[in-house]
Amino acid sequence: MNRLMLFAATMVMGTVSLSPLARADDFNGPYAGVQAGFGVVKFDGSVLAGPVDDVYNSGTLGGLVGFRSQLTDNSPIVLGIEADLDFYTNGSDWRYGAYGLAGFRTGDKGLLFGRVGYAKLSSGLSDTLDGMVYGAGYEHIIGNMARVRLDYRYLNYGDTTATDNSVAYGGHEGKVAFIVNF
Repeated sequence: MNRLMLFAATMVMGTVSLSPLARADDFNGPYAGVQAGFGVVKFDGSVLAGPVDDVYNSGTLGGLVGFRSQLTDNSPIVLGIEADLDFYTNGSDWRYGAYGLAGFRTGDKGLLFGRVGYAKLSSGLSDTLDGMVYGAGYEHIIGNMARVRLDYRYLNYGDTTATDNSVAYGGHEGKVAFIVNF
């Protein structure tokens, strides 16, 4: 795991040193970053043996890439797409997803945004879980190319229904990310 984080940090820092300087006052163009936080997978319902209600908590480590654009140079509206990959440290599970983002500039350095997308979780709890993701967050410019982000996501993995079994799967994630704008 330490090698994965070292590799991700090296890639981000190498990108920073090789990229042309991005404008410090915009949220345009491609970006990449590293993120860490927490993930919760909840499942509840009933199975042949009786009621089920359990929570699976884990730290998360991962990376993200995306592209976004302000509608015009002076527009406060920002639209984009993003993909990410996260490792759940408790259980060695992987979660990956793709999202559409829509945001609104707040002042010179802030961006409030919402997200809608799709994610899959390869989990030891059951077969691979997949479903819709909804979330919101705030991103702040801290340097010419550097941004920091706080992000919340709700994951709806759906229901599994079979004879005498009905289980609903869902999840929550909270993340902090360091992002480099190219």
